[in-house]
Amino acid sequence: MSIEKGRTYFRELGIEDRVIEFDVSSATVDLAAKALGVDGSRIAKTLSFKTPETCLLILAAGDARIDNHKYKEYFHTKAKMLTADEVLEKIGHPVGGVCPFGIDASIPVYLDISLQRFQTVFPAVGSANSAIELNLDELYRYSNARSWIDVCSIPELIRIHKKASGYSGSFFVFLSADHAAEAFLALSYKDPIRYILFGKHIVDVHDLFVFYRYAALLHISSRIRL
Repeated sequence: MSIEKGRTYFRELGIEDRVIEFDVSSATVDLAAKALGVDGSRIAKTLSFKTPETCLLILAAGDARIDNHKYKEYFHTKAKMLTADEVLEKIGHPVGGVCPFGIDASIPVYLDISLQRFQTVFPAVGSANSAIELNLDELYRYSNARSWIDVCSIPELIRIHKKASGYSGSFFVFLSADHAAEAFLALSYKDPIRYILFGKHIVDVHDLFVFYRYAALLHISSRIRL
């Protein structure tokens, strides 16, 4: 069984006891989120794509969607997903349980930055009723990822660029309170970013001085909750 591949992989790493098996299906983001009792965005789904040679895997947040333009710009080819039969043949895990654990080491694995909003995420472990909670360092290491990439978009997130006093930055407006709460707790994996939450808005800045310049510009400093 495919779950045994995943269990064997983590057994060799000494953390098999962290593998979770459910009595219910976790084959989709929604089902996995329900089984775990977490927001679906924290499910690290594994997407499999065709390449001229074989295939590649991308782990992304549960609420993320492949951005065809970004994908083509990075990989220089159109995004074409494997069929269910091809997934089982090439990856060795069935659809619903696809993961980068216990697979052929020659298959390239990438992590999308949509996952960087969270301290821990939940990828599958080879079956449609399994998961494991990993922090971002562990996910990168145990998946044998080649790099972090930016090939997804998040429908719930709107990025609004502003410019003030010669500084360019971004306001992030979350349409969901759940996403706002998650981002408030998160730190960027590569560069620490302070997320400031006020109302439904979050600002990402490199220091509070820059943030207050924005706040003064928009007359919102009295509404800030640090």
